[in-house]
Amino acid sequence: AVVGQLSFSEVMVDPEGLFEEPVRFDSGALTMRVTLAPFRAEIGELTLGEGKEQLRLDGDLKTGEGGWSGALNVSLGRIDAGRLVKLWPVSVVPKTREWLAANVGQAQFLNFDAGLRFAPGQVPHFALDYDFEAAEVRFIRTLPPVKDGRGRASIFGNTYTVVLDGGHVTAPDGGEIDAAGSVMRVPDITKFPADAEVRLTTVSDLTAALSLLDQEPFRFLTKAGRPVDLGTGRAELVSELRFPLKEKIQVEDVGYAVTGRVHDFRSTVLVPGRVIEVPDLAVTVTPEGLGLEGAGKLDALPFVATFRQPFGPAVAGKSHVSATVRMSDKGLRSFGIELPKSWLSGETEAKVEMDIAKGAPLRLSLTSSLAGATLKVGALGWVKPAKTRAS
Repeated sequence: AVVGQLSFSEVMVDPEGLFEEPVRFDSGALTMRVTLAPFRAEIGELTLGEGKEQLRLDGDLKTGEGGWSGALNVSLGRIDAGRLVKLWPVSVVPKTREWLAANVGQAQFLNFDAGLRFAPGQVPHFALDYDFEAAEVRFIRTLPPVKDGRGRASIFGNTYTVVLDGGHVTAPDGGEIDAAGSVMRVPDITKFPADAEVRLTTVSDLTAALSLLDQEPFRFLTKAGRPVDLGTGRAELVSELRFPLKEKIQVEDVGYAVTGRVHDFRSTVLVPGRVIEVPDLAVTVTPEGLGLEGAGKLDALPFVATFRQPFGPAVAGKSHVSATVRMSDKGLRSFGIELPKSWLSGETEAKVEMDIAKGAPLRLSLTSSLAGATLKVGALGWVKPAKTRAS
């Protein structure tokens, strides 16, 4: 056996086909033992330094019946994104490497650990985990990137996972969106093209959230014929996205479902001349359409309502509202429905159905049993008592 302890400087590492370009370091040290028969290389520690960057490697390589086997472990205290791509061998999980190079504009990686295990006749096993900070990451090219991202990532088995502990997206309108808690997962990095699953968790001003959801490939608000500044409120949304990791992503390539809530929603746009206020508004968006549900007030009229806006050419510009309202003489008068004074007293529940079509008059029907309200026609001497239901 040969045992060696070496120190060196001005190192250039360039095994043919291993790296995209030669990798340079300004210092290094190696402790290893080589046994010649049978051949075995035991690396106690290899350190390579470039400025503050320190790479450490240990492992065991040997040859036997059928070919090479071995184990290698690599660790890095800190490295930037560009340098990591240069150190990442081009043949090791190449699609994940390509995704990092294309979608991580800048980042600092910390506590980077990787391991490779291989044996004759077996699929090599590769695993890594690292933390990151000051990252700029783009999940889909048509959407604004996550900036100032911090979190952690790992490859275990064939699955690549990125968890965002902090970071924000700057929406085209409405300011910053907090994206902490978002997760990206690639279930099988060996598949070509690999599929990505993104759970985008966002907290922001409502206009910012709607502005983001109106970007390609979604265009939710454009499909609904609504402006992104249709109201104010605080939006807390979870967007589940599924798409292939390929150069160009078409609308039909992206599967999505958005759920969440808007707190303290207020709008003077949805019903011109009227104020809608909903303290807690539930939101759902799927390829089939947009849905809103909540209890609130239209001016002084209390309601519980569900809004449905289907997507697609066949229903373009059409939507439907189903609501339950608390109806009183005062509330009716505020909408220009004026019964003779003293005819209606008390309060009752009514069912409202509205069909809304772009460029056409609104179609509305209201039905009520008038339970809880008194209806009195004095000129006829006729009264419907509050406890009696009408038809």
